[in-house]
Amino acid sequence: TRLTDVTGVQTCALPIYTDRVAVFSARLHPQKGGEVALRAFSLIAQDDPDARLLMIGGGEDLARLKALSESLGCAPQVHFTGAIPRARVAALLAVGDAFAFPTLRNEGLPMNVLEALATGLRPVCSAHTRLVFDEAFPIDYADPHDVPAFGAALSKAMSLGAASTSLLSPGYALDACAGKYLDLLLPGSAG
Repeated sequence: TRLTDVTGVQTCALPIYTDRVAVFSARLHPQKGGEVALRAFSLIAQDDPDARLLMIGGGEDLARLKALSESLGCAPQVHFTGAIPRARVAALLAVGDAFAFPTLRNEGLPMNVLEALATGLRPVCSAHTRLVFDEAFPIDYADPHDVPAFGAALSKAMSLGAASTSLLSPGYALDACAGKYLDLLLPGSAG
């Protein structure tokens, strides 16, 4: 796991950044799949005492997920940030090796997955989100209702580790997206 993010900025000081780290970043609500991520991680943690899960976000499910981590026996390996300022998300993502997003709902274009890709994390997403993403992205997909399969895919992504640069294609860069919006709103302005 990296000690700096892809821009070379020192990441936050968490007691987990020398281990294999999976990251989940979303509002902690049942439909976002935090429970699936936690259950999948608990299977990894049984075989890997150095594995860690960083749960970024706050929400109505926070207390229940903390209690679940206790009952699954993986609480010492899980770090919950609670609600954090948006500006800190990239630094927290940068401590990871892989990203988990086992959402149970149909998503538009999940920004959390794009943010993970931008920081070099390889995501494992719900199989039903496959049509949302560019097929060139290095995303693995697994059924969120099959916790062992999701856990196996997440463990594999963790073993591969994070890339040292963004995994987003250039078309997703801020200037490219801004230019497309400008051209849409003011035809011919993006040049």
